[in-house]
Amino acid sequence: MKRMLQMLVGIILLIFFIPCLFVGKSDTMPLRAGEEEFQGKSIRVLIDETVHTMDLEEYVVGVLAAEMPASFEIEALKAQAVAARTYAYRKTLIENENHPMADVCSDYSCCQAYRLSVQASAGWGERSDEYMARLQQAVRETQGEILVYDGKPIDAVFHSSCAGRTQDAVQVWGAEVPYLQSVESMEGDNVPNYETAVEVSKDTFRKSVLSMYPEAVLEGDFTSWIGDIVYNSTGSVSEMDIGGVSLSGREVRNLFSLRSTHFLLDVNDERILFQVTGYGHGVGMSQYGANAMAKCGDSYEDILTWYYTDVDILPYT
Repeated sequence: MKRMLQMLVGIILLIFFIPCLFVGKSDTMPLRAGEEEFQGKSIRVLIDETVHTMDLEEYVVGVLAAEMPASFEIEALKAQAVAARTYAYRKTLIENENHPMADVCSDYSCCQAYRLSVQASAGWGERSDEYMARLQQAVRETQGEILVYDGKPIDAVFHSSCAGRTQDAVQVWGAEVPYLQSVESMEGDNVPNYETAVEVSKDTFRKSVLSMYPEAVLEGDFTSWIGDIVYNSTGSVSEMDIGGVSLSGREVRNLFSLRSTHFLLDVNDERILFQVTGYGHGVGMSQYGANAMAKCGDSYEDILTWYYTDVDILPYT
């Protein structure tokens, strides 16, 4: 009887403890979408006039959702994640005059675009879960990594596409930046709106120019209003004379809402036609160029060290 009681107690113990021997990490409850272990530096983000404090890694997911197609190659997404994280991390170290209460804002013309997960999911439709998982993977697999030059985080600017070669920072903003040098860029096929045309009538052209540059002389033959045009080494417009006033390519781009400063002109008596290539300022990483490199088998490290000269990829501290 005593022997049978001992056997019964043993069986009960086995029933309770054997499962514990086989429960491991794979048997725990899986994380749901958005519950990755992003626990790093916090950042203050200005969204629609409200400041939100969030984890830097979570913020980078939102930047990816807004700044790069989620269908891009995973290595391109990882390169974008590092660039976006670097840009944001650098902003946390300095005060922004445009919004001193926040490190960054969601206005791409000031900082970086940012999209809430609800907004992103609505835009992705049936592929929402797949795309969000891809962005989270890109952030998770580069977690904490930033681009550093001479021991400091860089100004990791980027753009959509360029005309086969990126621009030096000095060509666009007038300041030499050692890690923002011109490099060849393989843009790949099927870049949307890679070549665009903007037609401006004579009357609209005159009004637009005079509204910003009233000293310009716009009289007589329309074709005589355009003077010398200076192109830089990448083929983009550096300077352009309009009515005796010298405008930078950037000023012309802003004045007529062109997609880039890489443009050619076709002028007749009634209108001017801007034939534009690429989209963005052309400095730093080309997003479509990054995707083309990823399709060829390049890693995100290869992409980043190609577009940003002499940088290191290191964890932030």
